[in-house]
Amino acid sequence: MYVHSAGKAGLDAGELCGLPTTGVTATRDVGHIVGLGANCVLYMPLVCDLGEVCRLLESGANIVTTRGQFHHPGSMDPTGR
Repeated sequence: MYVHSAGKAGLDAGELCGLPTTGVTATRDVGHIVGLGANCVLYMPLVCDLGEVCRLLESGANIVTTRGQFHHPGSMDPTGR
């Protein structure tokens, strides 16, 4: 699980939600997520980083996202299409 806040890095996902631990540790290192070899990555940041998206796709991961520009390409910056 990727987090943006340094204070959340290293914490368990459950702990961040006020729930029991899950064994999923938060990281601020996209390279760590790429290194996991995940089949699928949920990508739901407030601000989209196409470099991160490309890096995840190049690693072989499929991406599921709620980011509108991926569902409506016309709203995406043309250089990113």
